[in-house]
Amino acid sequence: MPNDSIEALYEESRAFISAHQPNHPGSFEAANTFIYKLRTHSSAASLIQLFESGADFEPGAFKRMVIDTEVQLEKMMAREYIAGHADCIEPEMRDGYPMARKEAEALALDGGEWLYFVGCGAAPLTAMRYHDICAAHVVCIDQDAEALRLAEQMLQQRYGAAVVAASFRFMHTRAESLELARRSVKHLLLAAHCRHKEALMLQLAPSLADDCRVLVRLPLGLYRHVYDSVDFDQCPEYREALRVDDAAEPFCQAALLTVKCKDSPIAQATGKASFTGAEA
Repeated sequence: MPNDSIEALYEESRAFISAHQPNHPGSFEAANTFIYKLRTHSSAASLIQLFESGADFEPGAFKRMVIDTEVQLEKMMAREYIAGHADCIEPEMRDGYPMARKEAEALALDGGEWLYFVGCGAAPLTAMRYHDICAAHVVCIDQDAEALRLAEQMLQQRYGAAVVAASFRFMHTRAESLELARRSVKHLLLAAHCRHKEALMLQLAPSLADDCRVLVRLPLGLYRHVYDSVDFDQCPEYREALRVDDAAEPFCQAALLTVKCKDSPIAQATGKASFTGAEA
């Protein structure tokens, strides 16, 4: 992208940020355009430099603003879709299929076992893609009751009530309260916006089967100021197998993890995770 276009995008983004009000991201079109462009050009070095060198750039405020906009945008998107406007999820839905295919392959999803998706949000496009690709069964987990209700309605709009009843489950809980049966989980996905991922991974370790595959989404570029990354040195019970990325999603990648010896003291260390301010 030419530098003058990057500068125009930066000024456009600053205007949106200046006008932003918490829980009120403005129109669907404005919020969708802002997030789509920010994600698309997240790894552009010149855009990162413009943001980080700005005298008024405050990473914490930027993080809160972008996440709030994404949360509200997903809810608006879900309501639009439920109302019959299927095109509202494009081009994001279409552009995400290549990455979703790589993730589904990494997770070894075959449609016969349940994937636990922590932080599914109100517009569960990932769950939709996985189901379209390999008939995946997905447990959608989120701390936001309204988001979870919208996600279920959105899935019903797309697939019908019978398919949703057979292929999707919904769990309303905060991350620190998530309790799953010991060694019952064979596929786990942590959304990019999950906070304190290390603590959550430690909390969930006893629930993972010996052959469990865990996919953790990680931020790239400018989105390193938005989503929490992972210090894998704090997660010795996991082994990183590979990284998954795609050019169509330059704002994040995913780390595929497997589980080390489940009988080690660390892997059995329930109740030792710290979730101060954590969100699912």
